[in-house]
Amino acid sequence: MHLPKKLDNLLHGHSNPVDIDLIPNSVEIRQRFIEDKLLKERHGPEFTEYARLKDYNPAIFKMFRDLSIKHLVPNTTKIHSKQVDIMDFVPIFSDALLPSIDEYFEGYTHSLMNRFDQAEIFENIAYGSSSVAAYFVGNGLFTIALSLYGSWDQQTKFCGDLAKNSIVGCFALTGDAGGSNPLGLKSVTYTKKDGKYVLNGKKVFVTNGPIADHAIVFAEEKDADITAFIVPANNGFTSGKSNDMMGWRGSKNSEIFLDNVVLSEENILDSEHQGYELAMHVLYHMRINVAAQALGLMERAYDETLAFTKLKSSGNKKLAEIPQVREKLKAIEESINSVREKMYTETLGPRFDRQMRYRHNVELKFRQATVARSSDIKAYATNELTKVANIAMDLQGAWGRCEENPISTIHSDTPIYRIIAGSNDLLISQGKKGSQLMGEYLNSNGYIVKTS
Repeated sequence: MHLPKKLDNLLHGHSNPVDIDLIPNSVEIRQRFIEDKLLKERHGPEFTEYARLKDYNPAIFKMFRDLSIKHLVPNTTKIHSKQVDIMDFVPIFSDALLPSIDEYFEGYTHSLMNRFDQAEIFENIAYGSSSVAAYFVGNGLFTIALSLYGSWDQQTKFCGDLAKNSIVGCFALTGDAGGSNPLGLKSVTYTKKDGKYVLNGKKVFVTNGPIADHAIVFAEEKDADITAFIVPANNGFTSGKSNDMMGWRGSKNSEIFLDNVVLSEENILDSEHQGYELAMHVLYHMRINVAAQALGLMERAYDETLAFTKLKSSGNKKLAEIPQVREKLKAIEESINSVREKMYTETLGPRFDRQMRYRHNVELKFRQATVARSSDIKAYATNELTKVANIAMDLQGAWGRCEENPISTIHSDTPIYRIIAGSNDLLISQGKKGSQLMGEYLNSNGYIVKTS
């Protein structure tokens, strides 16, 4: 069947030939973004919010992208379908992280690394497998909580082994009644008896729960604020079977149970009834990592779809030569750049990250604003991921719905990112408040900024 010439031109782009080899991949898109922001920064003080981009270490990005492409990319769907265990890959990335991770002391760290480097690491691990990235989120939350709030003895006891991957930690915040809302935690309670603390209850959806050696568990005393405890697996909590979830299917995720678990004061993280502040501070880091993972998944969806459109044809043209297809690829590129813009230049901008890495002497308004802004970028990034996953699935059609296609894995993983670390609908309202607070803070300290 021959189509009318005008319609054929419209569908297949005969009147507008394009060299599809010039369409950039995700690494080239990132490089153009970095170069563009550095160029703008040189042109005047109005671009000083991009100053941190001068400090980024391109070797970090390249090392973890190369590791991901070598080890995870060929196994993305196998990890998702549990044909391959994530623990086969954890040592590879732990060894790469080890030279850059300090043993945390005194409530701050010199090189865990900076938040910019951390974000790029999570971005690139997720590029290969979100399930493997989930492991490092669970372990990382345990470590960050210790680094910010642990005593000298607690840090000495745990952090060196965590950095060497000798032990596994988890962060048990979510309750079966109150979700991830620390003010609504009712699922684990504790009482005091003879100078000891007795914990009872359960936590749900605990990443690394089945394999963790220690957990940070948030528990409530009657008529008092919550407290964070370090609980061992041995003679402490027990874990249920791994949840068979739609997303992060290869991760180790379960309920954990506490049945008259007796702890001493040395098991309290920070001090009694201070768990809410601790949870909010640690969730700031988690939400940035979740947004970074979303960015990595968007890049993978783009690269897979770009390769698909260069390979497959419609009529006598490659899909990538059709204008409507290129417009959809361009839409994915714009989503990638917009997420990177918000994450690297707003949330990780000068002063923001540097102060949030310290436990003490952080102004309340600044801390509230930064935590809320991390809510905004997490919600924005994961909403954009949903959009990108849908575009990629539409472009690949039935091929994208095959289990052996990484696009099907990304599409399955996408919904969990909208609810992890707080549902997006809730976080968006927090993010708007954060922009207002941050604007007030920076304006009061001599910065001229716009708030939205």
